[in-house]
Amino acid sequence: MIKLVLGGARSGKSEFAEDIYKGIDDVTYIATAKAIDKEFANRIALHKARRNAKWTTIEAYKDFVCLDMKTKYYFLDDVTNMLTNILFDHIGDRDITDEDASLVEKLVIDEFMALFKNIKEMGADLIIVSSELGAGLVPEAKLSRLFRDMHGKVNQYIAKNADEVYYVIASIGVKIK
Repeated sequence: MIKLVLGGARSGKSEFAEDIYKGIDDVTYIATAKAIDKEFANRIALHKARRNAKWTTIEAYKDFVCLDMKTKYYFLDDVTNMLTNILFDHIGDRDITDEDASLVEKLVIDEFMALFKNIKEMGADLIIVSSELGAGLVPEAKLSRLFRDMHGKVNQYIAKNADEVYYVIASIGVKIK
């Protein structure tokens, strides 16, 4: 079973998704964020403190085929950080091109293809948390526009392959698939 939980910034999507596995101790949590500054390190610490202490945490945002997958339940938080990390691994400090965006989108979708294959072969469950970026204004900067577009296409891929999709607004989740 693959579940996608979407929502805006600070919508409560991670907490909503974590509650799906409430009472389950045998969960592998795939944390995709990097502590790039003190403020972000504090956010990561809050996430760690909130979740079940018995869950195993793996810090990874790519190379999912190399993960040592031993549990029945998996939780990936989140796609936005994953995409950001892979994008900047690829472009570094230079300006992004349309070709870069297409390649990074493909790399991220390939990661999910491999992960979904493993999850299905194992008969495991996976919850994926992702931000919804397409409901706002069109960003002014090219990087922001391309990021929003890549993210939207990745979310579409995940949603099409998920068994269930939820949208979270103000900590209330609504099942949309």
